[in-house]
Amino acid sequence: LIMLIGAAGTFAAEFIFVAQMAFFARVSDPALGGTYMTLLNTLGNLGGKWPPTVAFYLVDAFTCKKPDCSMQTDGFYVV
Repeated sequence: LIMLIGAAGTFAAEFIFVAQMAFFARVSDPALGGTYMTLLNTLGNLGGKWPPTVAFYLVDAFTCKKPDCSMQTDGFYVV
């Protein structure tokens, strides 16, 4: 079951990647060639990378660091 879910996730990621590249190919100017496609792909990759970074920052920012907290946390786990 776990392998099936992993395979479905990989398939969905590849499908989204192909659809994104097809969209970039449609909207890019043929006179500029691969330069515009590279720029769009770079922006698309950066758009997918910032949410985990922000989430990790928010976990650290909202972690209770005082010794008198009702629960002990280490930034990732509630003990």
